[in-house]
Amino acid sequence: MRATKFEDIVKHNTENIKEASACVEKFYELLGMENGSEIKNIAQVVEPLFFEKNFIIIRLPLKDKEIGAFCYRGSNDNGYVILNSSLPSYNVLFALMHETCHICINNDIASNNVEMFLEDTYLEHEEERIANQFAGMVLMPEKHLRRMYEKFMAETIRDIEKQEPQLPVVVCKLMSYFEAPYMAVLIRLRETGLIKHDENLIKCLEYTSEDIERIYNKYWLDLTALRPTYRDDYPRLETLLTRIAKDNLAADIMYKSEVDETLDNISKIYQQIREGQ
Repeated sequence: MRATKFEDIVKHNTENIKEASACVEKFYELLGMENGSEIKNIAQVVEPLFFEKNFIIIRLPLKDKEIGAFCYRGSNDNGYVILNSSLPSYNVLFALMHETCHICINNDIASNNVEMFLEDTYLEHEEERIANQFAGMVLMPEKHLRRMYEKFMAETIRDIEKQEPQLPVVVCKLMSYFEAPYMAVLIRLRETGLIKHDENLIKCLEYTSEDIERIYNKYWLDLTALRPTYRDDYPRLETLLTRIAKDNLAADIMYKSEVDETLDNISKIYQQIREGQ
């Protein structure tokens, strides 16, 4: 990411901290938890919020690696969120939290409309910026982030080898700890004032996925979260749709020919969009 774009994002987040903080506060209220609480398995905790909104979350390995997630709201206000499991686990989790802001907090997706979260683009639309900021704040609560940043900084200072610049190592350790994407960690550090806009930051912005993996290997961090899980929920979705279809047939809401055609069309779409086909 270019330094100018990075600072533009940080400037926006700083100026809109009240709005984003209100979203975070509402999020914890919905969970019945204290604001800023640490959450061990955040995906497990947030998914019931989607169910309450009549949304289901489906993880599929999509061919298109630029799509982090997309969701659809039907005319009767129910809908679905598809998360791209072809992306690394950190990115999938960030996409989930992004959509949490849209659907569970701000309810800003219109009926019969698709909302697309494009991976690592940080679009200019205000709703998208706030959703990204919300995701970073929830995944990395400020108080806890400061504590872990200081701990990892102290560790790298004691590193007698010092063959790697200090800030990228700290960022990678924070990635691993908070399960957050590299750029999201950098933005969060900058917007909280833990790092400054200097040469160290500019060099960090130039790091590639290969550089990050090298640091993970050197410091024995868990590489699995840098890899896609390729989780495929289609069999579960097919079972759910089949059950609903049977209920509709029993209630004379649909004809069998309609059910067969609908299930066949969904299967064809699935085969077209999933990776490996």
